[in-house]
Amino acid sequence: MHLKKSIVALMVACFLALSAGIVFGDNPVLVSVRVDGDTYKLKINSDNGKFFVRDVSGGRRLCAMWVTPQSVSTFLACVAAEIGGGDAVNAIENAVKKAM
Repeated sequence: MHLKKSIVALMVACFLALSAGIVFGDNPVLVSVRVDGDTYKLKINSDNGKFFVRDVSGGRRLCAMWVTPQSVSTFLACVAAEIGGGDAVNAIENAVKKAM
């Protein structure tokens, strides 16, 4: 009986360890900005290398795309359309260029 409980406990521990990356996410945050009370985080998807902006308040993923030096302006136009322009987009632009 004790062996059976140990095996179950080990299985649960493995499940929790393996699912932690999915549940909590492991995409690095490059910059966090606040616009009109909403928080947005620029991240890179560690699985496929796409940049995206996470709307923390609404839980949405915005403007997910691969960004090259030639497509930075396209990515920033998408971000500006989603969250507005100004200092937040400038901070995101600086973080993208630094990460490239």
